Amino acid sequence: MAAIRNLQERLPFIKDSTAYVDALNKLGLLYYQKTWDSCYYYGKKANDIAKRIHYPPGIAGSLNVLGIYYSSTNRYLATRYYNQSLQLYQQLQDTANIGQLYNNLAVLSQSDNDLGTATRLLRQANDITRSLQRDSIRAVILLNWSMTDTTLSYSSADSLRGIAQQIIQKYQDTLLLRYLTFLRLTTDLNTTKSDKSIAQLEDFARVLEADESNYLLPQVYTALAGAFAQKGNKNKALFYNNQALFRAQLNKNHSIIIFALESLKQFYADSDDYKNAYKYASLISEEKERQQEYLKKSGYTYTNYVLREKNLQLAQNRSAAEIRIIIISAILLVVLLIAFIAIFWLYKKSHQSATVQQQLSNTLQQHNQQLQSWDEFNNMLLGVMAHDIRQPFASIITLSTVMEADESLSQEELRAVLHQLNEVSARGIQFMDGLLNWIKSKREDFKYAPRSLPVHEILLEANAFFASKQKEKGLRLEITDTASGTVAADKVMLTFILRNLLSNATQYAPQDSVISATITPQEQEVVISITDSGPGMEQGKLTALFSLQNNDFTSSNISKGAGLALIICHEMTKLMNGTLLAESNPGQGTTFKLALPRG
Repeated sequence: MAAIRNLQERLPFIKDSTAYVDALNKLGLLYYQKTWDSCYYYGKKANDIAKRIHYPPGIAGSLNVLGIYYSSTNRYLATRYYNQSLQLYQQLQDTANIGQLYNNLAVLSQSDNDLGTATRLLRQANDITRSLQRDSIRAVILLNWSMTDTTLSYSSADSLRGIAQQIIQKYQDTLLLRYLTFLRLTTDLNTTKSDKSIAQLEDFARVLEADESNYLLPQVYTALAGAFAQKGNKNKALFYNNQALFRAQLNKNHSIIIFALESLKQFYADSDDYKNAYKYASLISEEKERQQEYLKKSGYTYTNYVLREKNLQLAQNRSAAEIRIIIISAILLVVLLIAFIAIFWLYKKSHQSATVQQQLSNTLQQHNQQLQSWDEFNNMLLGVMAHDIRQPFASIITLSTVMEADESLSQEELRAVLHQLNEVSARGIQFMDGLLNWIKSKREDFKYAPRSLPVHEILLEANAFFASKQKEKGLRLEITDTASGTVAADKVMLTFILRNLLSNATQYAPQDSVISATITPQEQEVVISITDSGPGMEQGKLTALFSLQNNDFTSSNISKGAGLALIICHEMTKLMNGTLLAESNPGQGTTFKLALPRG
């Protein structure tokens, strides 16, 4: 773009710090149409400088740029940056940018398919910007409103687009003119489905290609792929689907990536090319898993809570709750005080008063600890349900969908898919068994009943789930049993623990290496050591490995449930009167040592 080139040429000559920050933010906004990494670079640089020179408008602008960058990969971060930017602009009473932030938050809501919230935010944005003298931002708001509000009639939506077109032509905004052209051409194409409409859209695509407009190109290519598919031109449809996928991957547009992959999978399935259809089905599964990771990093969608009115309401609710807690605490304090006075009066001639008070204190402490323990347990259970329980079912659905769509799989391919289904199901059952035993152990009436178990046999049984994976990686499990070791333990819990330790070793052990398992009976216990030669861990991570307080189950600290599983293993070990330790150094592998009473 000429605007980007001109601004970059001027940048070294801008001496005023605030003007320099404004220029960086402008470049960040321009680059999100072309290269997202550059968008982040300029937004981050502007944010650092604006904070250093204490320039609130520059900070607010850079937070908006960073929000735009994260809008396609991490909606929680995007919402957080938009929220901070909105609050600053409200303090600055910058009406135009307040409207822009409402619009950006509406786009996030639309991405979450929350059209009701998106429509409400766009109407607020329109009301705020209606009286602006320079109303270019209102054109974007009106265009988004016309496409989002499902309650609008066709004539009302068309009227909003007409007002937006007048504003765009007034300022000759190139980006918005292109966006408007795209809407007009796709509307004509959907209405007429004529060769002329397709040709006009192809001409428009070439204009965008010349300017490397990566933001709009995936959407244009997707529309062309659909049009040629309806015309029966498979080669053209395939070409444009591949182009849409390529551009979407450049711009990290995950919704277009999934759509393009789905189209390519269906194309090959319709062409009876099941090998390629299976390949794209696998790519879809991988992309959805990546999106699941983004979602896990993001936690939940907080769009409804980012506006100041919502934050104020939450603050008021918290304040009311705190007042109620203070009143209840005061009542409890009075009751306890009366109880203590009565106890002291009754037992003032003896030393029993101190004993009774200590008993009351211990009871309260135990009750608080029990409540805290259940709160931590519920958090862990929610974390497990959010990923580990859902993941096997998602994998099974993906694999069974491939089998259902492809009726001509070879025996070898069919066996491979069935093997994956078997492995996923077995791991799901394995995890559920351990999880149910763990949940049972939290009940007050749970009674631990250990029995004598042969460690060597349990190790082989636990490792059976990972044999195929180890074979693929060229791994070899070597078990050193210095004597016939038996432990007093619960079989389901012990198997759950060993499976998780072997799973971690299989995951992190390098190709063509050895996983060592050593069974060492001692005087009163048996020590089971499982060692891999993987990348190892730093001391900080090692220290927090089994700590609930150092793990946040709404963040990315626990990779695919592994941290949760280790914490559950640690709790199960304590329940069986044993210890679970980890020893590791970066680049020197990891050893887990499980010690249990002899059986």
